[in-house]
Amino acid sequence: MQAHELVEVESHDDGVVVVRLNRPTALNALSQALMSQLADTLEDVQRMPGVRGVVLSSTSPRAFCVGADTKEIATLSRQQFIVANRRGGEVFQRIEDLPFPVAAAVNGYALGGGFELALACDARFASEGATFGLPEVSIGFIPGWGGIRRLSSAIGVARAKRIVLTGERLTAAQASELGIVEHPIVADPDAAAVEFIRSIPEGRQRSIAITKHMFSRIVNEPGSANLETLYMSELLTEDTYDV
Repeated sequence: MQAHELVEVESHDDGVVVVRLNRPTALNALSQALMSQLADTLEDVQRMPGVRGVVLSSTSPRAFCVGADTKEIATLSRQQFIVANRRGGEVFQRIEDLPFPVAAAVNGYALGGGFELALACDARFASEGATFGLPEVSIGFIPGWGGIRRLSSAIGVARAKRIVLTGERLTAAQASELGIVEHPIVADPDAAAVEFIRSIPEGRQRSIAITKHMFSRIVNEPGSANLETLYMSELLTEDTYDV
C-alpha cells in the first residue's frame, strides 16, 4: 500500500482497516490532494486480501471533516471546480459501493462534505462533542456529493429538507435521536466502529457485498425493479447454500 501524507491507514490482524483523515490543521478540509489520496487509499484497501470492513476516522479530536476546502475552491476556474466537484461525488460513491461494511467514527465537526462523507458510510458512531450540519446553502452552494439523497434516505425528505435549507446544526444526541448516528453516544467512536465491523459475520463476503448493493438500489429503483434485483441477487449469493 502506498504511503500518504494526508491519509493514515491502520490494519488489524482480523481484517479491520482504520482509515484516518490526516489534515488536522485544516480540520480535514477536503482539498483536491486529500480527496485524491483518499481515493487511492480506498482502491488499495479494496485490493487487500481478507478485509472485513473499514472504519473511517480522523487524526484530529476537533473534527472528523469540515467539508470542502473553500479556500482552495476560491482559486479554481469554473471548469476546475466542475472537475473537482465531480471527483468528490465519485469518491463518496465508491465508499458507498465498497463490498464490505464501512463505519464512520466522528469526533468534533462533521460539516458540509464532512457530513456527506459520514453519510456515505454504512453506520456512524459519534462522541458527545460531535456536531453535524450541511451549511452549503448559506454560502451559495448545495450539498453536491450525495448528501441530499443519503440524508433523505436516512431520515425522510421533509426533515432532511429542513436541515439542508436552514443549515441547522445537530448535536450528537439530536443526530442519534433522528437515527443518523448509532445510539447510544459513545466515548470512543473509533472503538465502537471497530466493534461494529467485528460484529458482522466472517466468511460471508459475497452475501454482505450483495446485501449492501441491494440497500443502495432500494432508494433508486421502483418496487418491481427492486424485486427483480432481489431475485437475481439470491441466485448469485453462493453463501446461502453454506448454511
